[in-house]
Amino acid sequence: MSQRGGQDWLDTELNDLDTGPERKEKHKVKKPLGRRKLATLKKGAEGEADEIIKRLTDLGHITEIVAELKSGKEATAYVARGPRGSILVKLYRELEARSFKNDAIYREGQTILDERARKAMQSRSLKGLAMLQMGWVTAEYAHLWKLWNAGLSVPEPLVGPSPFDYEKTTPAVLMRLIGTEDAPAPRLSDAVLTPKQARSAWEQSLNGMAHLLRLGYVHGDYSTYNLLWQLDSQQGDSQQSVETDSGPQAEQDQNDMQHMNSPYSASQSSEIQNEEEGTVVIIDFPQLTTRQNPNFAQLLRRDADSLSMSFRRHGIQTDGEATLKEVQKRALGPAPTPRLLLP
Repeated sequence: MSQRGGQDWLDTELNDLDTGPERKEKHKVKKPLGRRKLATLKKGAEGEADEIIKRLTDLGHITEIVAELKSGKEATAYVARGPRGSILVKLYRELEARSFKNDAIYREGQTILDERARKAMQSRSLKGLAMLQMGWVTAEYAHLWKLWNAGLSVPEPLVGPSPFDYEKTTPAVLMRLIGTEDAPAPRLSDAVLTPKQARSAWEQSLNGMAHLLRLGYVHGDYSTYNLLWQLDSQQGDSQQSVETDSGPQAEQDQNDMQHMNSPYSASQSSEIQNEEEGTVVIIDFPQLTTRQNPNFAQLLRRDADSLSMSFRRHGIQTDGEATLKEVQKRALGPAPTPRLLLP
């Protein structure tokens, strides 16, 4: 997908920013400013988005919309609340209205047994577009579940794991919000890192790409634009989605004790706070590709080039060839600990 800059990590998820008056009027929701003021969809508002939100509410996945974070040509992202806490609702636009239409390079190697369905998708008829749209959404869910269960650092999917359940949310994907409602975790492309943090983020990013490769996957768009940087203090409701070495209460107690005994001024304490550790979270998976794709090696090398190039702004100087070799080496190492799903 396109690697554009932006104000927050959602620019990558949503691609090109669309702020035309017709779009805003249709959805009746203003993007939050400052501390992300609460905004809600009007119950009687017209429009496809409102119908989908109502369906998600009726299905019991969400209880309220907190704010619209970003509206783009690919999708609109909302922060919502539900039985399991803070949620990111990624609502795709209809395929013919989206800018990311040429996805053939990612779909090569896929087997479609239904000949009529294959022809419909190739011709991009109305029926074919509907099939592609559902395939795009279900692929993101399926990949999220596979990676989440395997122990990778990805957002926790909140519908499924049965396709029977998550197909009902099309064209929306629901996942746990990374960060907090007031401060979603930034993309690494937007984050300001100390040299120590940059090295940690680089090592985690290499490991993430290696873990994908070990499972037989290539991301297809792996760079700082699709990697979040979540400081330990930003864990919030997303604590369950990214595992850390210590619990939130223990961390808070430690921070309180350090604050009480700290001889530094407030500004000095802020500088020290900026040195805290963070976790890299991989996002954006609908284009994830397997070894069955004849373009697998090409996409893997492209990801290595993109990762190394995008980390230069953080002071990491290396090239795609060295990055690829290191990722391949790490892919032969130990895998992360799989997550235990409790009933």
